[in-house]
Amino acid sequence: MSALVMHAGKFRPMKDIHWMMVAAAVAMFCISTADCFIEVDFIVALFYRKDPRAALEFVGNFQWWSIASFALYVTQTWLGDSVLRLASPQA
Repeated sequence: MSALVMHAGKFRPMKDIHWMMVAAAVAMFCISTADCFIEVDFIVALFYRKDPRAALEFVGNFQWWSIASFALYVTQTWLGDSVLRLASPQA
């Protein structure tokens, strides 16, 4: 993130900042943080609380955290691919 808004230890001028890349970086950070929280909740439910619904995850019964984690994965992948597509020169 600092590479987007700083150069040689100083802030870049506002006109030189690529705001689309800053927004994409912030969005991807928020999405990945939410995914980490969901995964930690799943691990706590499985090993600490010994929730039987969490154990069913391994035999194929999907709970809310697997669906949410997959949705966040798809969203983050789509966002990253979109940024690459928009940043690449047109053929």
